[in-house]
Amino acid sequence: MSLKAVSTHFYPFPDGKDFILSEFNLEKACVVNESLDKHLFHIVWIREGSARYSVDFRSFEVGDETVFFLNPGQVFSVESEKVKTGYLISFSPDFHCVDTHSKSISCNGLLFRNIYELPYIRPNAKSSETFSRIVKDMKEEIGDRQEAYGDMLKSYLRQFLVVATRLKKTAEQGNSSPEEESEHVLARKFSELVEKHFRQAHSVAEYADMLDIAPKTLSKKLALLGKKSPLALIRERIILESKRMFVYTDMSVKEIAYDLGFQDPAYFTRFFRKAEGKSPQEFKKLMPLHVGANYAKP
Repeated sequence: MSLKAVSTHFYPFPDGKDFILSEFNLEKACVVNESLDKHLFHIVWIREGSARYSVDFRSFEVGDETVFFLNPGQVFSVESEKVKTGYLISFSPDFHCVDTHSKSISCNGLLFRNIYELPYIRPNAKSSETFSRIVKDMKEEIGDRQEAYGDMLKSYLRQFLVVATRLKKTAEQGNSSPEEESEHVLARKFSELVEKHFRQAHSVAEYADMLDIAPKTLSKKLALLGKKSPLALIRERIILESKRMFVYTDMSVKEIAYDLGFQDPAYFTRFFRKAEGKSPQEFKKLMPLHVGANYAKP
């Protein structure tokens, strides 16, 4: 059953895709398999049910009260699903710019565009109640369509993201000391920089320079948080993007290598094989091609 067959609310921009709120409330848990627009941000909230989702080639098995946060361009698929109630909130970067609001809401690199952490949160009863109220307000605002209701929708979306960000930070930091909190902040800044520059900057030294710290200091601080080395994280991001491009585009291995900053396609092939245990050509044969899904380049 499609989410749109249940209840869908649009904010009426010309293309009809800037803000979409889909609600499902079914008598019996079933498969709710919705194709996600790769150019939009998505919030998938399972209130009652269970699912196993693949996000960027990693599987996550979850149950009641789970909220996923998905970026434009991520590879998302449903491996199994039994959902009874929940919501899908989709919005374009133009409707709410994660980058512009990153300082005030701090969700960029935490909820969104953080490929190194879990892509979901598990709200407690109080937070779930708050989310429910916000979604109810969204539906009413779209239904009433009074003056400046688009601004009100943006306000409600920001409220949702603020609550989710607080939950994510609490789960991530727990009872951290001030020193540990600063290390978490550094890790998020590093993650944001990798997201912005992984095509051009492939070395730890380049990111350390952007952060104004020594490469060894960056490695040490990430290690204290139990994270992988900076070089491993940079390489993971490059590999992930190459895999996305193999799935969503019909670009050749050579074209993808150049796009990702490799001057020698043969070196890229060795780089990919070392990480994945197979060549790019072998990987492409194993994955279905979704050229029509509109690859969203970060």
